[in-house]
Amino acid sequence: MENTFQSQNTEQKKSGFLKRNWFLILLAFVATVIVLAKIFLTKPQETVQAPTPPPAPTWNEITPGTTTIEQVRQKLGEPKTVVPEGDYLKFLYPSQSDGPEHEVLFSGTSAVLIKDRILGNGNIASFRQKYGPSEREFWGEHKSVGFKTYVWAARGIVVVAHENSGLIYESWYFTPQTMEQFLVVWGKDLTVDFSPDGY
Repeated sequence: MENTFQSQNTEQKKSGFLKRNWFLILLAFVATVIVLAKIFLTKPQETVQAPTPPPAPTWNEITPGTTTIEQVRQKLGEPKTVVPEGDYLKFLYPSQSDGPEHEVLFSGTSAVLIKDRILGNGNIASFRQKYGPSEREFWGEHKSVGFKTYVWAARGIVVVAHENSGLIYESWYFTPQTMEQFLVVWGKDLTVDFSPDGY
């Protein structure tokens, strides 16, 4: 009988504890459910990193958009010829291949476009290997002799190379930009259509 009395007493204590603290127990239960729901039901936030833009290309330590007229003179010496061209100033330097001269075009005091006249001393395959396929291909001023203009605007590079042999006539370097910007600024004379009476 004493055992029965102790077990009834224990049950009364449990029942009294639950009756007195039901609100706290309910609150603890709800808080636990909320915490577990947040842990298991929320998706982890993905951190989206903006892609790092490629560095501006350089030619003979000249970087379009950065290198100044004075720095170009220090690196390449005095130009063979200086030609005003609209809003730009063009410096012409002799090519090692005895072909057309290299061009460095300035806007204000900064170099903005470089045309490296390679004239057969390279192949478009080396650019494709380094940068992947070009963004777009166009016909330009040398289309009548089979030279296409391959554009990597986002990298700031253009290569004018023979469509069949891949031999390079020239490469251009400028600040990386969208294709639309390139076509407005540097590619306004390019076309996607080949017409034999071209340039």
